[in-house]
Parts: sequence; structure tokens; C-alpha cells
Amino acid sequence: MAHVLNIVYGSTTIALNTGSFRLLEYDPRTPDENEIRIESPFMDGAERPIASYRNLGEVARVAILGEGTIATVQNAIRDINRAFAQARRRQRTHLGDKVFLNYIPDGYSSTFRSEIIGGRAELSEGAMGWQWLDRNIEIRVAWERRFFWEGLEAQIPLTNANGTGNTTGLAVWNHDDAGAGHDNYVEIAAADVSGDLAAAPRLEITNTFNSSSRAYELSIAQNVQSSPATFVHILEAEAGTGGTTSADASCSGGSRKDLAWSVTTEAQLLSWTLDTTLLNACAGNYFRMLTRFASSPTYSDAWLRFRIKYGVSTIWEGPQVLLASLPLLQDLGVLQLPPYLVGAGDLSPLSLVLYGQRNQSGTHTVYLDFVQLSALDGWRKLTPRGYGLAYGMRVIDDGIDDFLYADDGATYKAGYYVGSGERIQVWPNAKQRLYFLHNNDTGGSQIDRTLSVKAFYRPRRLVI
Repeated sequence: MAHVLNIVYGSTTIALNTGSFRLLEYDPRTPDENEIRIESPFMDGAERPIASYRNLGEVARVAILGEGTIATVQNAIRDINRAFAQARRRQRTHLGDKVFLNYIPDGYSSTFRSEIIGGRAELSEGAMGWQWLDRNIEIRVAWERRFFWEGLEAQIPLTNANGTGNTTGLAVWNHDDAGAGHDNYVEIAAADVSGDLAAAPRLEITNTFNSSSRAYELSIAQNVQSSPATFVHILEAEAGTGGTTSADASCSGGSRKDLAWSVTTEAQLLSWTLDTTLLNACAGNYFRMLTRFASSPTYSDAWLRFRIKYGVSTIWEGPQVLLASLPLLQDLGVLQLPPYLVGAGDLSPLSLVLYGQRNQSGTHTVYLDFVQLSALDGWRKLTPRGYGLAYGMRVIDDGIDDFLYADDGATYKAGYYVGSGERIQVWPNAKQRLYFLHNNDTGGSQIDRTLSVKAFYRPRRLVI
């Protein structure tokens, strides 16, 4: 069997090694690494070097055999150049079909594809001489393509307390505690993502909470590098020191913390001990502090912030964040854990401390349920322009075909969701978890809300 090389877009396939075509030469190139510098997405504003790869320019030599006429050559060049024109239009306008180079090396059983950005087909040197007379004419087909190859689409099995290796839709809850099945994550086994590059999956997330209130804003965090199989990502408020613990069946773990203060200066409200095991697991990663309140704060002028302390000394502090009355699930900033000696291990315990301030007299109280340490190996927030997801509807964040939309799984798509943050990228040969939390359409965030999650991807490779 010879190599198979096709140019494909929509329902059109241009086969470069069948019929009148013979593939004379094609050697896939390996991309060069390119270091670029970007502004830090975190809080220090520093620029950091990020490794990337340049797209590739390649050339294939193709013969058009003599059984055809001159018109065969003309039509072949025309069809290939039409495909490349569509590739350029797609890059410029995002309209129409993507154009792919499909390749099956001799002896391989599956197809690999790489998106074409542009190109041209032309007669080779000497084609107007004896080749023309013999009607055995060689053409050069040159293109620019993405630096990676994608394999066939595959579903990723997902695991948590509600199922192992699930492919039918794994249940996740809107909190994570010791209750049966109360996991708000899906785990991906290292062996279930192949290739040698991270790849954006298609996440299919269905609202399975049977209520008139709709699922609304959805946050997705990814943990790859911070011991995902054992990392304790929830800090229950009642596990902290300070405030008053109150039983509350509407809260994770069945309790909340009532945090009251009366001074107009900044006051310490609650602290958690970050022990050596947790700090080792964090491994210097960055974490977004998603915080759930048990009830709506009644102040429009209350500010909260996190500090990290060694003993009584503050070694890091975040900015003050204005507390909103809704939603109950709020983002209180990003921090690095540990904030120093990254990679050293065996660090002395630290304290994570929550502070509050309100420039008004009297007693001020907030009711805290939990804080999620949301690892930022990947971060994505999906926000609707209004409606949200009714019971049974799903939101599709499709990193394979670059779409984001809502549907009911059977009829039409509606593109009223907006994504912020880069799409999640599943890492090859790495155990990882994706964590999900969401608000409803009135700003509530009931802990018994559930979603069903599926994931699909195409493995990516630099070299076939």
C-alpha cells in the first residue's frame, strides 16, 4: 500500500495518489520551536516566555499520468488552487469549511489531518518539455499548514465517585464533600489521552437538575500538575478558625461559617492551615479562589481579600475584591501556592487568611460555605447572554471544530454562550481533573444541582 495524501474540505476530496495522480515525493516536516513572550495572566503582570511552534511550509511532488489530456492537468491545478483559496478565505473570514491535509503513511491504519492555511499548485520545472509531450506532467503542490497533526476523534472515559470510565455522561455535583457521589470533578486517566501535544476537547455539559431555575454561568478549572488524584481542592468554611459554625443543610458538609466584624478597618475573619502535604501537592501552581456564600451578602460596599501568612507575618496578599450581592458563587482572585520556594518541597505550614472591610459602623456579617482552590492548568468560564440552560439542555464547548453553543441534543444550536479564558486543553499521558461549579439564572448556586459531562478529543502529534 502506498502513502495516501488528500486535500479535504466539506464534501470535496482531492486525492493526490489515486486515479491520474501519483505521489512522487512528500516528507512531512517537523516544526521549529519559537519562543514568544506574553504578559502574565496572573496577578504580578510580569512577562513570561512561552514556547510555541511555527506553522509549516511544505511541498509535494505529484505526477499526472498520460492517460489524461491537457485539460486534466488544467483541471487538477484549478481544483487544488480552489481548495487553497478556500483555506485562505477561512483564515480571513472564518466562513466556509476548514481545509485539511489528510495523510495515511504506508502501513498505518488511521488517518491524520492538519489544517491548511493557504497554498498553491503549479507546474514543475521542465513540465513544458518532454513531460508535456508524453502527457506525464509533474506539478508542485505547496502549502502552509498547522504545526500539528490530529488523529481520529475519540471519546475520553471519565471517572469520579459516580462512575469509572464513563462514556454515557458522568454526573458532577455543584459542591464536593463526603456525601455519596458528591464530586464536582471528572478525572481523566493518563492512558486515555494519547499523542504528544495538549489538545482542545469537545466538552458536552448537560443540565440534569430538574428545576425551573436554569443553569447559568459555568466555571471549569483544570488540575494536571498539582497531584490531581489526591489534591484536596475544597476548603470548607467550618474547617477554618474564626467566626461561628452553624448547621445548614443547604451548604457543603452541612455547615457554614457566620463571619461577623464591627470595625471599619480591615479585620481578620477566617483562617485555614495549609499543611506540608497540601503545599507539596500544590507544587507552586496558581489557583483561582472560587468562593460560595451560603446566602446573599446584603452589602454593596464590603471588600474581601486573601492573605498568606507564615506565623503572624504576611508573606503575600491579594487585592481587595468588592463583594457582590449576587451570585452566591464569586471569584475572589488568584494566588500561587506555595508563594515561595517552588519545587523545594517539605515546606513549613502556612495560613490562608480571609480579611473583610466595610467603612460603615455597626456589625457586618457574611455567611461562607466553602472556597475552591481552582488549579489553573486550564481555566474556562462560560457565560450566557440571557437564557442559560433549562433542564435537559446542554452547552457544547467544542475545541475540535471551534464552536460554543447550547442545544437540547436533538434539534437546533443556539450560540448565546460566550467563553472567557482559553479553551481547556487535555494533556497527553497525564492524569488530570476538570472541576465544575455553576450559578443558576437568579444568582443562586444550590449545592444539589447536577450536570452530566462527556468529553471528546483528537490526539495531536508533532510528528506522525
